[in-house]
Amino acid sequence: MTLDTGLTLLLIAAAPVAAVFLWRRDVIRPGSFLRLAAAGRARDVGGLPPLVWLLGAFVMFLAPVPGLVLVEALPGSALGAHDSQPRRAAGQIASYITAALIGGIMVWLLSARADRSGGRSGLRVRLGDAPRGLLGLGLTIPFYAVAAAASLWAMHLLGRPTNPVAHKALEPIASGNATVWDWAIIGAAVLGAPIAEELIFRVFLQSFFASVPRMLDGGDGPTRGQGTWIAIAFSAALFAAMHVGTSASDGPVPYYALPGLFVLGLGLGTAYERTGRLGVPIVMHALFNAGNVVLAVVSA
Repeated sequence: MTLDTGLTLLLIAAAPVAAVFLWRRDVIRPGSFLRLAAAGRARDVGGLPPLVWLLGAFVMFLAPVPGLVLVEALPGSALGAHDSQPRRAAGQIASYITAALIGGIMVWLLSARADRSGGRSGLRVRLGDAPRGLLGLGLTIPFYAVAAAASLWAMHLLGRPTNPVAHKALEPIASGNATVWDWAIIGAAVLGAPIAEELIFRVFLQSFFASVPRMLDGGDGPTRGQGTWIAIAFSAALFAAMHVGTSASDGPVPYYALPGLFVLGLGLGTAYERTGRLGVPIVMHALFNAGNVVLAVVSA
């Protein structure tokens, strides 16, 4: 039995335990978010119109572009040819930096208005987000393992090829041929991707979907707890779809990773809504990415 297989079986065995814990804590029971809202502890997106959240997501999709353009404008003598590893690594790092800066500015500008009525918009980061993120990932990973294993089993039954490496960027590490530039790309993905992607999918898109019921009520309906599971599911589906390629070879991850990524997105979205803290899904996402890197190194 390989390390990957043993770890997967252990996580699958832990899934029922995690499910019981979440049920008893009223996290996954029907109506849990409505009860959270009644207790005054639900995230509130009513301080901003739905189109503001949607516009924020659009801006975040474009936010990496200035960094990429800046790197591509540098002369060949600085970073080599346009398709060279140093230039690709620099472009990746620069794109995440500009995304984090633009996203941070938007969150800072929007947070005061979103929280003006005393609501919990989920646009703030606190020191306690790190341990909550660790707990959130620990409760999500068993379900991710079940979904990922079921998808791989289905591919095996259908006779479709699969790749044990979770992400294309990890292939040089898994093969033992990683250069310093490969590590730079991986490091940028571990640290930068969680910030950019959680701003897009959880902060802006999930908030947009959660605010739609209020818009349909003409702005007078409840803003907390209503349609939260639908918002989480929609943002998780878009999160998974963004990563998945149309074949086993393109990417960044193959199509059969869709179920696992969707479950991961559900966990990230649920943790965000339950805690109302921006840092929680970012920490969860970063730890998930780092865990994949560790597995690639161990299996090399």
